[in-house]
Amino acid sequence: MDWKENQKTKVDVSYEDREKAKEFGARWNPKKKKWEFEKEEDAQKFLDWKKIRKIKVKNIIFIKNFQ
Repeated sequence: MDWKENQKTKVDVSYEDREKAKEFGARWNPKKKKWEFEKEEDAQKFLDWKKIRKIKVKNIIFIKNFQ
């Protein structure tokens, strides 16, 4: 394993989020069975998107429960 391989940021990505992860630059590593980002800042952008998405989904569920 070379140095660059060690520098990749590994992130857990759900099946439903895989296409969005690809948009942020993630690549699937079939040997490790993990999603990896070459740049840490790309991984952080994906995680920020995921957090915002989760908040939006919770708010929709919360509002829906009152209708």
